[in-house]
Amino acid sequence: DGIGDVSVTIPVSVGDLIFVEAADFFGSPEAYGLSITTGDLAAPPIVEDGGTIVLDENGNGTASGQLETEFEVDIFEITSTITGTLVIEQVATSEFDFFDPAPTVFDADGQVLADELSAYFFETENFLLGTRLFIDVAAGDVLSIHAGSFFGTGTYDLVIRPAPINDRGTIVLDENGNGTANGQIDSEIGLEVFEISSTITGTLIIEQVATSEFDFFDPAPTVFDADGQVL
Repeated sequence: DGIGDVSVTIPVSVGDLIFVEAADFFGSPEAYGLSITTGDLAAPPIVEDGGTIVLDENGNGTASGQLETEFEVDIFEITSTITGTLVIEQVATSEFDFFDPAPTVFDADGQVLADELSAYFFETENFLLGTRLFIDVAAGDVLSIHAGSFFGTGTYDLVIRPAPINDRGTIVLDENGNGTANGQIDSEIGLEVFEISSTITGTLIIEQVATSEFDFFDPAPTVFDADGQVL
């Protein structure tokens, strides 16, 4: 009917306490309905070994694949050659497929480092869909990339490259926890990093807001603690 919907299937036991966070990928205010029903678990994924993607000394690498069912996942392994931030993109490559890529990245211990909750969604100039993840790495880190699908099937490219990072210094907060800064992102994979030291105990609101009416720009801030953990 043209109205978007997303569903998830989870195993539960009597008494389990579950929190559902309802949000919008694009951040626009819209009405929605939320329903909870019972049913069988979805079929387990069909796992295919995509092999190893060898990165060059600058952290660049590519691979291609094809998902023939929505339950298929292609698994690729990479070893980072840099210390910094890697950009990992899964991009649909055929205009004849209706396919929304869904990559997930795991560390060597099987812990999720990035998935759809921290992803950035985009369209290519040919109106094909892509999903972009940012991963902080150290040289020698081994990562597992699971290339999957939100919906649809088709061919795709995996593109891995380093993110250009601009250190913008420190934002000094006043005694009430207020502070401002300005910046400019020069590429879709560019990152600018600011440091703040809180002057209050409580809750800080951090907003990144586009400032030019002539730019098509969807801000995407991420906040880390002093140990590099995502807050």
